[in-house]
Amino acid sequence: MLGCSGTAMFREIILPASLPAIFNGLRIAHGFAWILIVVGEMTGVPTGLGSVVMGRPHTFPRTDLVITGMIVIGACGFVTDRIIVAISNRLLKWRVRNTLSDEPHPIHLDHP
Repeated sequence: MLGCSGTAMFREIILPASLPAIFNGLRIAHGFAWILIVVGEMTGVPTGLGSVVMGRPHTFPRTDLVITGMIVIGACGFVTDRIIVAISNRLLKWRVRNTLSDEPHPIHLDHP
Protein backbone atom coordinates (compact mmCIF):
# COMPACT_ATOMS: atom_id res chain seq x y z
CA MET A 1 0.00 0.00 0.00
CA LEU A 2 2.85 2.38 0.74
CA GLY A 3 5.16 1.07 -1.95
CA CYS A 4 6.74 -1.78 -0.01
CA SER A 5 7.59 -4.83 -2.10
CA GLY A 6 6.97 -8.38 -0.91
CA THR A 7 10.58 -9.14 0.05
CA ALA A 8 11.07 -5.78 1.76
CA MET A 9 7.82 -6.22 3.67
CA PHE A 10 8.94 -9.64 4.87
CA ARG A 11 12.44 -8.44 5.79
CA GLU A 12 11.45 -5.18 7.48
CA ILE A 13 8.00 -5.89 8.97
CA ILE A 14 6.99 -9.54 9.17
CA LEU A 15 10.30 -11.11 10.28
CA PRO A 16 11.10 -8.54 13.02
CA ALA A 17 7.53 -8.81 14.33
CA SER A 18 7.71 -12.60 14.51
CA LEU A 19 11.24 -12.96 15.97
CA PRO A 20 10.18 -12.66 19.65
CA ALA A 21 7.72 -15.54 19.23
CA ILE A 22 10.32 -17.56 17.29
CA PHE A 23 12.88 -17.18 20.09
CA ASN A 24 10.30 -18.08 22.74
CA GLY A 25 9.50 -21.20 20.77
CA LEU A 26 13.21 -22.02 20.48
CA ARG A 27 13.65 -21.78 24.25
CA ILE A 28 10.65 -24.02 24.93
CA ALA A 29 11.72 -26.53 22.28
CA HIS A 30 15.27 -26.51 23.64
CA GLY A 31 14.01 -27.39 27.12
CA PHE A 32 11.88 -30.26 25.85
CA ALA A 33 14.70 -31.53 23.61
CA TRP A 34 17.15 -31.52 26.51
CA ILE A 35 14.69 -33.43 28.71
CA LEU A 36 14.07 -36.01 25.99
CA ILE A 37 17.79 -36.51 25.35
CA VAL A 38 18.47 -37.17 29.03
CA VAL A 39 15.43 -39.45 29.45
CA GLY A 40 16.43 -41.33 26.31
CA GLU A 41 19.89 -41.87 27.72
CA MET A 42 18.39 -43.02 31.03
CA THR A 43 16.20 -45.64 29.42
CA GLY A 44 17.70 -46.64 26.11
CA VAL A 45 21.49 -46.66 26.04
CA PRO A 46 24.20 -48.04 28.31
CA THR A 47 26.38 -44.89 28.09
CA GLY A 48 25.84 -41.16 28.48
CA LEU A 49 24.94 -38.73 31.22
CA GLY A 50 21.48 -40.20 31.73
CA SER A 51 23.00 -43.62 32.17
CA VAL A 52 25.47 -42.27 34.72
CA VAL A 53 22.67 -40.63 36.69
CA MET A 54 20.75 -43.90 36.74
CA GLY A 55 23.88 -45.66 38.03
CA ARG A 56 24.06 -48.15 35.18
CA PRO A 57 27.80 -48.24 34.46
CA HIS A 58 28.25 -50.12 37.71
CA THR A 59 26.06 -52.55 39.54
CA PHE A 60 26.28 -50.37 42.65
CA PRO A 61 25.35 -46.74 41.93
CA ARG A 62 28.04 -44.29 42.98
CA THR A 63 26.55 -41.20 44.58
CA ASP A 64 29.41 -38.96 43.50
CA LEU A 65 28.90 -39.88 39.84
CA VAL A 66 25.14 -39.46 40.09
CA ILE A 67 25.40 -35.98 41.63
CA THR A 68 28.13 -34.93 39.20
CA GLY A 69 26.00 -36.13 36.29
CA MET A 70 23.01 -34.12 37.55
CA ILE A 71 25.17 -31.00 37.92
CA VAL A 72 26.62 -31.41 34.41
CA ILE A 73 23.15 -31.93 32.91
CA GLY A 74 21.82 -28.83 34.66
CA ALA A 75 24.85 -26.70 33.78
CA CYS A 76 24.76 -27.69 30.10
CA GLY A 77 21.04 -26.96 29.88
CA PHE A 78 21.48 -23.60 31.62
CA VAL A 79 24.43 -22.54 29.45
CA THR A 80 22.73 -23.43 26.19
CA ASP A 81 19.56 -21.60 27.30
CA ARG A 82 21.65 -18.51 28.14
CA ILE A 83 23.19 -18.70 24.65
CA ILE A 84 19.72 -18.62 23.10
CA VAL A 85 18.76 -15.68 25.36
CA ALA A 86 21.97 -13.80 24.44
CA ILE A 87 21.30 -14.24 20.72
CA SER A 88 17.71 -13.15 21.24
CA ASN A 89 18.76 -10.05 23.18
CA ARG A 90 21.32 -9.19 20.51
CA LEU A 91 18.87 -9.49 17.62
CA LEU A 92 15.92 -7.94 19.45
CA LYS A 93 17.47 -4.80 20.95
CA TRP A 94 14.40 -2.81 19.92
CA ARG A 95 12.02 -4.96 21.98
CA VAL A 96 10.63 -3.64 25.26
CA ARG A 97 11.60 -6.03 28.06
CA ASN A 98 9.39 -6.85 31.03
CA THR A 99 11.86 -8.32 33.49
CA LEU A 100 12.52 -7.73 37.14
CA SER A 101 15.97 -6.35 36.36
CA ASP A 102 14.65 -3.46 34.24
CA GLU A 103 14.15 -0.01 35.66
CA PRO A 104 10.82 0.56 37.42
CA HIS A 105 8.00 2.23 35.58
CA PRO A 106 8.31 6.04 35.77
CA ILE A 107 4.78 6.47 37.13
CA HIS A 108 4.86 6.76 40.93
CA LEU A 109 1.68 6.22 42.90
CA ASP A 110 1.36 8.02 46.24
CA HIS A 111 -0.63 5.39 48.09
CA PRO A 112 0.14 4.62 51.73
